Amino acid sequence: MFEYQRDYFEKLRGQHLKVILNIVLFSIFLGLVFLFAGGIAVVIIAGSVSTIDATGSNALSIFGVIFSIIFFLLFAIFVLIPLNFSYYNYYFLAYEEKLSRFKHGLFPFQRGRYLKSLGLAIVLILIGFAMNIFINIVTGPIFYGGGFGFADVNEFSNAVVNSIGAILLLFTGIIVTVFLNILVQGFVANTWFRHLEKAENTFGDKISTGFNIISKNFKQFLKLVISMFLLSLILILIVGVSILLASAIIAYTNSTVLSVLAGILAGLVILVTSIFISYISYGGFISFYKKNMNYPEETVEYIEA
Repeated sequence: MFEYQRDYFEKLRGQHLKVILNIVLFSIFLGLVFLFAGGIAVVIIAGSVSTIDATGSNALSIFGVIFSIIFFLLFAIFVLIPLNFSYYNYYFLAYEEKLSRFKHGLFPFQRGRYLKSLGLAIVLILIGFAMNIFINIVTGPIFYGGGFGFADVNEFSNAVVNSIGAILLLFTGIIVTVFLNILVQGFVANTWFRHLEKAENTFGDKISTGFNIISKNFKQFLKLVISMFLLSLILILIVGVSILLASAIIAYTNSTVLSVLAGILAGLVILVTSIFISYISYGGFISFYKKNMNYPEETVEYIEA
């Protein structure tokens, strides 16, 4: 168990903090970019609305709102979407024992790679959206009582409480949902890793690689899924215990300082645990990809530091 996470952890011994720091800095950078674009859109809308008082016409205001919406959508598509996939770069390059630098997150904007990165990112988002619809179709009847034939929500809720079979079925639905979501994440991650290795290759090569690594090594992928599911349970357990302990301390103490410290400590524990489990989970995807990728006779070109 946790074979791929252990492999990633061992491979990066002594470098974990550097990678995490780059990811945190990149998250801050991405947030600032988002705020910049959103701020411009808000300023345009505010300026347009203010013209109503000066001119008494709504035409300019409506034009400003439409323009700001179009601007933000175009900015999201051509800037934010490619950057959103850049998180994978830090994990992937660190696994290859190359020096992790902040600029690796800007891989999609390197010369000759922008259009392919943008196109692949959009394709992956559309595929992920379609797969999520499929997941909802598959698991919807379980969660919304379609398989029970009940007329209303209250009747279904009572059945869930009183029926062990219904509870087990719902638990099965949760497992199926988690598995399918990890399957989608694995496909997206593998496809993007191939893009990082061979950006000049066709969409077909990258997408088929993402699918084939999972389908041809499905038993190994199941191990990865189970380990990630257990990591999720561990995170939920730690979050629950932290909140309960902090709540108990706050409820049964008269000290404001102690209550504040308990809340801060619980928040730090949850934050650190979430970052670590997310980090090691994505690391498992990289290890799975590298260990199960059958490379043809080609030269793999990674991002230069």
